[in-house]
Amino acid sequence: MEKQLTDRIDALKAQYFSAKPFISVSRAQAVTEVYKNNPGLDLIMLRALAFRRACERAPLWIAENELIISHPAGGPRGGEVSPELSWRWVAEELDTVKERKQDPYQISDSAKRILREEIFPFWRGRSLDEIAETQLRHAGLWEWCNEYGVCDVTIKTQNGGGDTCPGYDTLLLTEGMGGLRDRAIHAIEQLSLTCAEDMERHQFYLATKETCDAVIHYAHRYSDYAAQLADEQTDPQRRVELNRLADICRRVPEHAPRNFYEALQSLWIVQSLFCLEENQTGISLGRVDQYLWPLLERDLAEGTLTHAHAEELLCCWMIKMAESLWICSESTAKYFAGYQPFINMVVGGQKT
Repeated sequence: MEKQLTDRIDALKAQYFSAKPFISVSRAQAVTEVYKNNPGLDLIMLRALAFRRACERAPLWIAENELIISHPAGGPRGGEVSPELSWRWVAEELDTVKERKQDPYQISDSAKRILREEIFPFWRGRSLDEIAETQLRHAGLWEWCNEYGVCDVTIKTQNGGGDTCPGYDTLLLTEGMGGLRDRAIHAIEQLSLTCAEDMERHQFYLATKETCDAVIHYAHRYSDYAAQLADEQTDPQRRVELNRLADICRRVPEHAPRNFYEALQSLWIVQSLFCLEENQTGISLGRVDQYLWPLLERDLAEGTLTHAHAEELLCCWMIKMAESLWICSESTAKYFAGYQPFINMVVGGQKT
């Protein structure tokens, strides 16, 4: 007999399939503001401060009955553009992106106005896409890379880094973002500002601290928001769920998770913020069964979690993964169709 999903998961699935992918400009505004107001600052600090501002400004949204929360774009299947990487294709498609044949995106008139009046003018001549084209033309490689079809560099010049697997098992689940921040602070204290090499390290560790603080602040914003919704909730069961989410987001990902639920929520907050760092794809989860199993096994053995609830939490978590969105041009979408975030995970294999 086919196993039935819970009513909660059926509702969240229906919401996912009915949601229309959309473009948010919250991140683009935050990043542009930081770069505009801090000329001359080291790039690594600019990126860290821009990420911090984006985490402070990201719209908050919790769907009815969600047990895993966070979506930096403020809704299901929303994505962010990265004008510092590439803005030209966005400008070219701004009035047609809603109707294009392959993977259209919704975008509001107010968002289009902000892009045209505030974002595009600042980044003209500054984007990675434009710099890469200039260098490739100078090297005599532009035609080979872009026009003859020998290779395609736009996947990297118009998008974020991506294609990586963060150290969730070795870092996030063992010490949390707070532990990494404390290590950065300790490293700063060991440096000498009279040493040229230490000056570069100083910027790196400062940016690390800023990034960790940004993630923690974002989680605490969601904690406060969940608590606010709990106070307004009339359904007793949902009030309990929201209050628990408030407690969880107050703890993780700042600290290492103590149980399976905290681990899933911690992973998703950090995973979702990679799309806020920059518009990128292929941020994968690694060997999830190996690093999540010890917490799940202990919770089941201690009776603090049932198999049914664990399965429901995993379903909520997987739906959140599917909500991630990579914003790409129509020409790119023809080769990478389906709004794919390309989040890969490994199940099984030997433990090394």
